[in-house]
Amino acid sequence: MKPFTSLLFFILFSFSYAVAQKQESCTIKLQTHNNNRLASCVLLIGGQEYVTSKEGTVVLPSIKRENVASIRDNIVVVGYKGSEISRKIKSGTDIQLTLPKGAPLPPTKSELDAIQKAKEQEAKVDKMSDDISNLGQDIDSIKTAKDSIEKAQKEEQKAHLLTQKKAQEDKIKTDEEKKQANEKARFLMSIIIFITIAIAICGYMMYLVWGKNKQLTKQKKEIQAKNDKIEELLLSILPKEVADELSLRGTTETRYYDFATVLFADIKGFSALAEKVTPQQLITELDTTFGKFDDIIRKYKIERIKTIGDCYMCAGGVPNRNRTNPIDVVMAALEIQQWMNEERIKRNGSFWQVRLGLHTGDLVAGVVGKTKFAFDIWGSTVNLASRMESVGEVGKVNISGVTYEQIKDFFDCTYRGKITVKNIGEVDSYFIDRINLNLSSDNEGTIPNQDFWTIKKEKFGE
Repeated sequence: MKPFTSLLFFILFSFSYAVAQKQESCTIKLQTHNNNRLASCVLLIGGQEYVTSKEGTVVLPSIKRENVASIRDNIVVVGYKGSEISRKIKSGTDIQLTLPKGAPLPPTKSELDAIQKAKEQEAKVDKMSDDISNLGQDIDSIKTAKDSIEKAQKEEQKAHLLTQKKAQEDKIKTDEEKKQANEKARFLMSIIIFITIAIAICGYMMYLVWGKNKQLTKQKKEIQAKNDKIEELLLSILPKEVADELSLRGTTETRYYDFATVLFADIKGFSALAEKVTPQQLITELDTTFGKFDDIIRKYKIERIKTIGDCYMCAGGVPNRNRTNPIDVVMAALEIQQWMNEERIKRNGSFWQVRLGLHTGDLVAGVVGKTKFAFDIWGSTVNLASRMESVGEVGKVNISGVTYEQIKDFFDCTYRGKITVKNIGEVDSYFIDRINLNLSSDNEGTIPNQDFWTIKKEKFGE
């Protein structure tokens, strides 16, 4: 029994759902061509009258969907005859009726009732007239009927005037709304134009500012480039510390250094080569050689002082003071000597040779000149270093006894004996042979090993 009850319930539910799906409501909306709603107007659908609501709509409940098209094509606006009313199904079963532009407004329910009442009165009057004619009623009944007809006509005319007045008011209201909309649109357009002009002006001003900043940036870069070039040129002439002091104060102080090592390098065969090649070739070759010297001494923090013809002069411990300058200058001298030998081998012996001499002691350093600055050093140390070079031999590094005492733990040297120096007397001199065997990582004694640097740090604390 229970399964049968469930089956019956399912069949009833399916039938109700199918009926509910088939039966739908249909909303009909009546409006003028400018979308004004028409309230209380009468629609004739399938022989039955329907009155529109305040929103101008009529709702037909329980309409089959397949009958909607038939309903749409058979709608009549009561009291209105003219060109065909536009119809549009908006969505689902909703229908929108729009009166053509210029069409008269349809009567409302009250107007139709008044007209109907007037017609009834007229019919009644006609009937009374017939009765009077047939039955010989008196004139008073006819007059009453006539008055009723006139009253009905007046009511009809009054209803028509009210309709026309309402239409005129709607038209005035619509025109006013359009006017306000146009004024609002003009106001918005004015604001948009103003904002556009303001943005354009701001953009132009920003462009001008950007262009000015770009020009200033370019000028600043050009000035900075010139300053960098000037500083570069100044640093090529003077040590950085001296150049900085000169830039800040406009002058520099002459300083005393109690411990510095001076190196002189003199090229042999310069005069002979000058007779064989053009001046341009000679200067190019000399520039290449001295440029290599610069690269080597820069590794050991040695300052080039100057060049005089084919003579190259540099100093360690100046202007930056340190206690390792004897070791640094000897290492630089050995590397210069090694490079010169390698170049001579590469060129099959057609390359000049160099004498190297150095001495350690005190000296004075400073800048000379007012328009053309030059950093220079003075003292007996400079003179003795020059003397070490002049009494040396080609391809050898000649050092004084003072320098020897500073570097003897690091290098193997050969004692040459004493040389006589003017105003000084006899001075011991030595040739540097190589780096000490125990402190060298190669057989030639040109590359120091780790022990070399360790001992140097322990001895000089740097």
